[in-house]
Order: sequence, then C-alpha cells, then structure tokens
Amino acid sequence: MRASIFLISFIVCLFVDKYKSEISSFVKEWSSKSFLGEFKIPVSLLTSPLEDIRSRHLDMNHIHTLIESFRSYSRVNEDIQVVLRTEKKRPQTLSVGKLKGLGVPFEVIAGNHSVHALKSLHSEYPRNPLFAEPKCKVFLCQNTLDNRSAIRALGGLDNVIKGIHRLPTKTEAVLAMHEQLKHESDSRVNLAKLKKEWRVVYCNNTNTLNTMIGIAKKDGEVWDLISQILTGQGMPEKYRPPTTIAKFNQMGGVDHNWLLDQLRLVKDCTISLAQFHARCLSLKNAKKVREWIAQLIRSTGQKDELETKNWAELAKLYPNTCRDSFVDSWLNVAASRAAKYGPPDSIKIAVTQWMQVDEAIQKPVRNI
Repeated sequence: MRASIFLISFIVCLFVDKYKSEISSFVKEWSSKSFLGEFKIPVSLLTSPLEDIRSRHLDMNHIHTLIESFRSYSRVNEDIQVVLRTEKKRPQTLSVGKLKGLGVPFEVIAGNHSVHALKSLHSEYPRNPLFAEPKCKVFLCQNTLDNRSAIRALGGLDNVIKGIHRLPTKTEAVLAMHEQLKHESDSRVNLAKLKKEWRVVYCNNTNTLNTMIGIAKKDGEVWDLISQILTGQGMPEKYRPPTTIAKFNQMGGVDHNWLLDQLRLVKDCTISLAQFHARCLSLKNAKKVREWIAQLIRSTGQKDELETKNWAELAKLYPNTCRDSFVDSWLNVAASRAAKYGPPDSIKIAVTQWMQVDEAIQKPVRNI
C-alpha cells in the first residue's frame, strides 16, 4: 500500500515538474520578447493588475507587515514587475514619460503588495525618495490569450520558485480563478491552459484542484454568496473568512435552490461553514441511500412497472420502506461506503423486511 502511494506521489510530482518546466520555458520566452528594461516609476502610476491577469487578491495584513519592514530597515522590494498591455507600437525612445503616453495602466504583476506598502509610506513620508519611485522591470505586450497566460504564470512562478513571498491561500486562488474563467474559458483549449497554470501556481493535488475549479465555476447569486463568505465583505462584523475551501467540497450535485438557501444562512451567520458542510454531506448521503432503496425495490418488488417509477411514486407504493426516518438511519453507513459498491447486506435485509410489510398491508382483504 505504501509503495502504491509513493508511486502515485512520484508520478504526480513528475507531471507537476513537467508542467512547471513547460510554463517556466513559456514565461522565459515571453519575457525575452516583451521586456523593455528597468525604470524608476512613481508609485502613483502603479496599479493593481486587472482581474483577467490577477493571480491573487490583496492581503491587508501582509501589506501592513511590509510597511513595518520597509520602515524599519529602510530597504524596499527591488523586484517589482510591471506590464503595459497595448496594441500600440513600442516607443522608439524609452522613458517613463513615453510609456505613460501609451495611455494604458502600469499593471503590477509581481510585487503588488510591496507597491501598496510603498504608496502608504509615500503618503506618510512624501519627501523620502526610497518610497516615491521604486525600481521596476517593465514589459510591453498586446492583450492576447497567450500573453495573459504568460503574465499570470510569471506572477505565480515568482511566488512558487523564489519562495520569498507569501503564497496565495486556496480561497484567494479560487477568487482569482473565478475572474480568470470569466475571461478565458470560452473554449476547452483555453480551459486546459488555465488548468496547467493552476496546477503549478495554485495546487498540484488533483482532487483539491478539481474542487477549487468547481467552486470557481459557480455564477449568479450562488457565486455572489460564496464570494462574500470567502472574503468577508458585507458579512457581520463577528464573521471571520475561511483560509481553506474544505467546507465547500460537498457542493457538487446538490439542488441549486437548496444550495442557495443554505448559503444564505451562512451569509447571515445563522449556520456556520462547518454546519453547511455537514448538511451538504448529509443531503448527498441521503440521496445515496434513496438510490440504494429504489434499486432494491425495483429489482425485488412484487408490483408492476417498478422500473419506470421515480422515488415519489415508489414511496406511495412502499411508504414504510421509503420513509425519511428509515433513510436517515442509514446515513452513517452511506458516509463510509462508496456508491460504486452498492448497498451493504444489512440494508438489503432491512429493505426486504419493510417491503414485505408494505406489500402485506396493501394486499386486498378477502371477504369471509
């Protein structure tokens, strides 16, 4: 067993290293074509990346940590990287003024937390040149899918490879993935490229990554509620946002309206995320038990045309076998047994006994 786990882990690592190598080469090639040079740029010109290339949301606590560090040691991040996306030609003479004349934002793709720390310190110490014009590596490119992919990967690899910045949490990653999906997932090819990026930058565990993608794909009111729960925006003051997505991993396959109701309860702090997770799990286990019972009724029942009847119709014919309390009594069994193995013998025996009761009750009474 240990050997199998080791082999699987080894194969996963090989794939991740392969992806990382591919993306690193892709970013290196893009950088060599798009790099303009290093410039001292006024902090007032530097902006956060737009949502289609943003790899994470800002962490105010991390910004405060950087502010104290820059203030205490009088040293700042000198590896800030900026991109200008434009259809205009590269200026013949390179200067901050010429780049500003392109009329596009100076989007910070690496070092955005540092830039926000510098802006805060610059407002506090406006005469200190250390906080006024940080040295930045500047890139120029058109706004294409491949360029956006390279830009996102550059920012992500800056964290992963150097290991000197705070990596995004799974919740931050999901928020960024949702924005990226809105812009890039109009084809399977685009989605495949995104998955390759995410496997390297956000998560190399297949199951966890699939859960993150499933959450990021939500839209409408469901996504609005999830976003509020993940960020804490618009939530009661006592609420503390989660740092993992573990409590959202049972949402797949549940009824849309039921899910909305439960998320509203979380948003209002009527139930906790742990309770939300337990309810999702309970609902899915109940569905599994009902499928087992329906399967047994259809295969062994004595009534006609059972194969074509849905759960509600079966419940009318076998009310005791299908009653909620009987279903609920098997939830723990369902939780510990994969659906592919089918119902255990214990539930087969119990269902058969209750089916006999239901069929006996409904037999016509003979006149004496």
